[in-house]
Amino acid sequence: MTLTPIAQAMTPQVAQVSASVGALFEGNRPFDPTQSNRTIRIATRDICVPLLTPLIAEVSRAGPGLSVEIKESSRIQASVVASEAHIGPGFGPIKQSATLAVRLVRNLTWCVFAPLGHRYIAAPNAERWAAAAHVLVGARNHQTGPVEAKAKAMGLERHVSCYAPNFTAALGLAAKCGALFTSLKEPFCLNGPPPGMVVCPMPFTADFAMPYAPAILTLRKAGGDPFETWLSGICQSFEIAGDHHPRIPPSESTVPRIDQTGRLGIGSASCRNISDDGSPGQ
Repeated sequence: MTLTPIAQAMTPQVAQVSASVGALFEGNRPFDPTQSNRTIRIATRDICVPLLTPLIAEVSRAGPGLSVEIKESSRIQASVVASEAHIGPGFGPIKQSATLAVRLVRNLTWCVFAPLGHRYIAAPNAERWAAAAHVLVGARNHQTGPVEAKAKAMGLERHVSCYAPNFTAALGLAAKCGALFTSLKEPFCLNGPPPGMVVCPMPFTADFAMPYAPAILTLRKAGGDPFETWLSGICQSFEIAGDHHPRIPPSESTVPRIDQTGRLGIGSASCRNISDDGSPGQ
């Protein structure tokens, strides 16, 4: 179902009224996740979904009746501000706001994914990188990111042969079309390199600015209802999955597990994925 413009405009007010009514009945009692069947709504890009496994696992551990609904969206910050989502993990320039609580997470590793047998693997240098065919995420004129800036500073410009709608599609196209895909390493390598692809180093330094680190956005509310307070605490202690995370075989990818250090692995929270238009995701 698609909301009318009037309904969309009323969404923040309705959410605020609902939260106030809930707080009235809850009083000052802390939120008890073991007695709740609420749904935690997350708005994010597809590249962030694999990094959320520790967060979903923690939700599953804390409340068996809780569920997580993931909506793939390019309007992450707007979704959180409008109370369409409780959490908005994302990348890119972050606009600080009095409305949002921003939790920055550590920088991740950039790399080049190359299909097996690609000439870049034998000699990963800047000239071969620029001359190869590339798959890029976004529109045809969207070549203003940090990678492009680094390349142009060296007098190079990569040859983009295909533009994909999202990161997952871009990686799949690169593997099948013999092209390179430059992106963040961790989301695609939590369980080893993607099939048919070799993880190669960047041809130049890619130590980009902090605004391109992953961040967790939550709504900053005065007083806050107990559920929002509990969820904010979960986010503040959240450690994003990365190379330090224990490698988990695909067959165990939905089983809660704790490694020898006590760090929680991938969980089994009830989770579904919906697209930007509200239809079920793939």
